[in-house]
Amino acid sequence: MANGRTHDRITLITAGCTVAIGFILGEHAVEIMNSSQSFAVARYHPSFPILTGLGALINLWIGPDLDLSGGKAKRWWGPLKMLWYPYGKLIPHRHVLSHFPVIGTFGRVVYFSLPLLPAMGCPGFIMWTVTWWAQPILFGLLLADMMHWVADGMPVRV
Repeated sequence: MANGRTHDRITLITAGCTVAIGFILGEHAVEIMNSSQSFAVARYHPSFPILTGLGALINLWIGPDLDLSGGKAKRWWGPLKMLWYPYGKLIPHRHVLSHFPVIGTFGRVVYFSLPLLPAMGCPGFIMWTVTWWAQPILFGLLLADMMHWVADGMPVRV
């Protein structure tokens, strides 16, 4: 099991590699994805690699270890770390709801967005997640979560 410092390094490396690979592959990745479909499902935008790297960096603030009572993950939040207190009490450490890729990632995004839901409404929140700029950010966050999960030894606690 990796410690907090190791997880932070992995997150930074993931962000850097994501940006580099995104710029190298660029439009070719989207062309390959679209060629396997009968219709175009994605379009390339030059900001995608940067937004994906940003999504990976966001993992430093809303990463899987926010389910710990203390720890480095909450220190990134400073005085606002108390916002994650209920999350840490409701979900045990390394639980499938916090650490498993996709489930944990979107669970934390929804938890983080709860204060925004009354203003946006559920349809507004769903529309936000499918905007062209939110998708690469969510993908980067998911990549960093997957690397965190692998570094922890791929635990699944139910």
